[in-house]
Amino acid sequence: MANKGRRTPEADPSLGIPLPESFTLDDIVSAIEEHRDTTIKIIEFPEIKPEDGLFGIWLNTKFGDYVLHAPAPSELHRQQIILHELAHMILGHDLAVGKGSTARLFPDLPENAVIRTLARGHDDNQLERDAETLADRLARSLRRNAQQSSFTKVFG
Repeated sequence: MANKGRRTPEADPSLGIPLPESFTLDDIVSAIEEHRDTTIKIIEFPEIKPEDGLFGIWLNTKFGDYVLHAPAPSELHRQQIILHELAHMILGHDLAVGKGSTARLFPDLPENAVIRTLARGHDDNQLERDAETLADRLARSLRRNAQQSSFTKVFG
């Protein structure tokens, strides 16, 4: 069977993307790129200030998807920020509220990118909670996969 060892969207509809049984962050990015038929660039962006309540931004452009993230104090925190933005992609959070005003506010930027960016900074938003829940699930799986991989390296 060609899809052996992979979860299909039908088998795990909460993900919506096929992933191997044991996967890495790179596997998640590749699966989303394939699912969305685009590229994803992940960039540390020092201008994003966590003290302003923002850790990461997902920008969807005609050139691909970009995840910009604040400098993180640890690799684990960096991964969580990235997973949160990737979760928005997996969940299809293409926001369409207030479209008319964004075009007037930012006439030179793609409207959907502005909407997504402006909607990201609110913890009380259901979309944010959903993305963080999925990011937590993915992070747990990544940690479990890393532990299993370490065990296999040591004990075979």
